[in-house]
Amino acid sequence: MTLILNIVAEEGQRVFSRVLQVLETQRVGIRSFSGQVHDGEVVIDADVETDPSKAHRIEALLSRLENVRTVVCRAVVSLQIAATEDDMEQLARMRVNSMSPEP
Repeated sequence: MTLILNIVAEEGQRVFSRVLQVLETQRVGIRSFSGQVHDGEVVIDADVETDPSKAHRIEALLSRLENVRTVVCRAVVSLQIAATEDDMEQLARMRVNSMSPEP
């Protein structure tokens, strides 16, 4: 399962490393991680891969970190659609017909 994490914290020592430490100890696969500091506030965005059963625990652990104000954790749902070659041809015909001018 892919989770999108948004963490807002007060600027403090080792905020980034403490967040990364939580993710590492929970054996989370980090797909992307970015952060910025502006006017005493740290904003971290992370895209991680983990077991669905760990989502609430990760959010709780991050929320308990020193200086952390908010943690928003959203699950990303991906849909995989299987289409046959006939389905694709039918879709292409529908597109052509819908783009044709009316007589």
